Amino acid sequence: MHPHPAVDLHRSTLSINTHTHTVDPPSITTDPIGLSNTIPGNTAVFTVVATGPNLAYQWELDGVQLTDTTKYSGLGTAQLTVNALSHPDDEGLYRVVVSNEADSVTSASANLDIGKQLYIIMVYTQ
Repeated sequence: MHPHPAVDLHRSTLSINTHTHTVDPPSITTDPIGLSNTIPGNTAVFTVVATGPNLAYQWELDGVQLTDTTKYSGLGTAQLTVNALSHPDDEGLYRVVVSNEADSVTSASANLDIGKQLYIIMVYTQ
């Protein structure tokens, strides 16, 4: 008899098939275009064209994220609308950060310039 009983260890191999999923980062193909001399009270529309899967959009004015859904529509889309333009509140540099799970990219800035209202006063004399 052996002082230690023999142990038969059965080894099993666990094989796991791994699938590497590579996600392409976003790419901007068309930056938003600046608008000049827009009319106060009207709307301004900025559009970006981007490629890549599962894109998310975050628009900014002068580097600050826009959140006001009354003033702006399309904050999470490729097209931003600025409603009821007012000077100087809405003037500045608009850009968008486009992201997905792989990376993020920031568009070039588009300047919004709002025209100044011109009042003409006519005085008639006799």
